[in-house]
Amino acid sequence: MLRVASVLISVALALEPVVVVGLRFREGSAASHQVLWKQHSVRSHSDLKPSDRTLFVINVPPYCSQEAFTHLFSLYGKVRQVFFHKRPSAAAPPTPKHPHFSCVAPVTGFKVAYVVFTHQSAIKKAMAVNPGTVLTLSSEERPVLTGLKKWQQEYNGSFVAVESLAEEVKAVMQDYDLKKEREKAQGQQEPDSEGWVTVASE
Repeated sequence: MLRVASVLISVALALEPVVVVGLRFREGSAASHQVLWKQHSVRSHSDLKPSDRTLFVINVPPYCSQEAFTHLFSLYGKVRQVFFHKRPSAAAPPTPKHPHFSCVAPVTGFKVAYVVFTHQSAIKKAMAVNPGTVLTLSSEERPVLTGLKKWQQEYNGSFVAVESLAEEVKAVMQDYDLKKEREKAQGQQEPDSEGWVTVASE
């Protein structure tokens, strides 16, 4: 992991101005992890991740959550939104239409983040951080759950109200029926192997 991080640092520094800081899990932790960030830059403008208000962060540890990152980067300015991706992407992360019947895999392991601020001044502050700075992710006031405590929280949050689940099931079935109707209509408009098109009478 250290070798990979070193390569990332070398490549990043060779391309654009990059800030390298230490990130420790909690106060008093002996070990820290290197995190790198720079101002987000893309060829085309994005309202979701505007270049002048977005930090691109790499080498983000698995235990970092959106809530924890929002609090961490609020040191530099008000955070509007945090996006996590498995790899760099100009688009928004896929959002499931039906959360309890989602095929969208969660972002796990090491990842990249896009931290979008409310004001441009936050980018200048973040890019002016002194070398050797070590940030702390988890505190007594804002603990980041890991291990058994995190599993317990996820388990307790997995229970869904019957009424809410019933409404979602209904919506899923409606989407399925509409999809089948579109497929049927499309199939009737396409010619068969002999060139005939089936016309259904009402």
